[in-house]
Amino acid sequence: MTRPTERHGDHDGVLGHRTSRRMRRSIPALLVLLLVPVILVLKVPTATTGTVPCDCETCHIDPHAGGFAGCTGCHASPPATGSHQVHFNSSSQDDVRYGDTTVRSTADAYIFGCGNCHPLDLAMHRNGTVDVELYNPSAPIESLKAKNPPTAAYNPTGNTCGNVYCHSGITVTSGPVGGPLTSPPNPVPPGYTLWENYYIMDPTGSNLTYAPYDVYFERAYRTTTAWTNPGASTCAGCHAFPITTVYPQNQAGVGDSHAWLDIYGYQYGHAWNMTGEGVPCATCHFSSVYHRDRVPQSTTPPLTPPLEATVTDPTGSFNTYYPVDVKNRSIHVNGRPEVAFDNGYLYYGSATNWQLRTLSSATYDPLTKTCGNVGCHFGTAVSTSPGHSTTPLQQQYPKWGQPYRADWGSAECNICHRY
Repeated sequence: MTRPTERHGDHDGVLGHRTSRRMRRSIPALLVLLLVPVILVLKVPTATTGTVPCDCETCHIDPHAGGFAGCTGCHASPPATGSHQVHFNSSSQDDVRYGDTTVRSTADAYIFGCGNCHPLDLAMHRNGTVDVELYNPSAPIESLKAKNPPTAAYNPTGNTCGNVYCHSGITVTSGPVGGPLTSPPNPVPPGYTLWENYYIMDPTGSNLTYAPYDVYFERAYRTTTAWTNPGASTCAGCHAFPITTVYPQNQAGVGDSHAWLDIYGYQYGHAWNMTGEGVPCATCHFSSVYHRDRVPQSTTPPLTPPLEATVTDPTGSFNTYYPVDVKNRSIHVNGRPEVAFDNGYLYYGSATNWQLRTLSSATYDPLTKTCGNVGCHFGTAVSTSPGHSTTPLQQQYPKWGQPYRADWGSAECNICHRY
């Protein structure tokens, strides 16, 4: 028996009623129209006014999309209070997101994202308090905030910050350091050479070798000036100036060649530079700081002595530096040290004899902490003494942080201008 198929409907309509085919086709569309408002109501959370911060992402995928008034819709960006404009020295910004740790510094201005000093959590914005958060274990790994220790904090009493990476430097200590290895009695390892028929040189032929010793690097933090009293910071406001290690905590100036004070209180390293005229900061950090007179050392004629170093110790054995201006803030506080050589360096021979040493092809390898082709490490003297070379030799690849002690005789002293 065939099923009836009248024009006006059939017997299996909705809810068992006879329904026309046209009405059946319209039912899905009707259901969609009914469900859309329900879905929208369920999707948007309800909140009591004043208990939940404004969350633009509820309605907009981009929090700065349609209708967003920008940071300046509520307050100046950056705020014109305290030291905000020292840390974010820029015109008004409406595209800076709360919690952003990006550093946008330029040559002339530091521009640190809000999240470096304020919470990363958007829910802590517009919550009725001004929150300062200097440590967060979830900070992006390459951010400045991630370099702060758990003890980094803001002191609301003195309005100062403590234990923050941006206001810190490195201290270097060591265990005992023996003298340079010799042969005999030590056999020369494969790939190593012998200098003066006595001292073992590393495979580069530039550095003496030593029995293993321990070097320890720690960060030393400076308490900032009051946030409410912004002022110009000097070099010494963040780290030692010059950066200096001291005996007996550091046994031989190892790990850092800026400056070292030996057992007698005498200074060695680049700050002393053998003759009492320290190597200017901009000689090796030319991209980030100026020379004091803002004139490159290679300017000629005439050759003029550097102006950075001055002897302040009554015995004439210790150098300090005059402050110099930062040339490029984008590479000055960026989470890593910058080494870039000036074209040349005026080496002090005497008050009337300044010798220009070329650095135009000098290089630095941050992985091995090794310099290459630095004219400062070059000897011009020729000796015919037994055991000495008869032609001048250059220390082509000096290693930063090698031991340097005058009381070990000529070996550690003459290694950088050996003959």
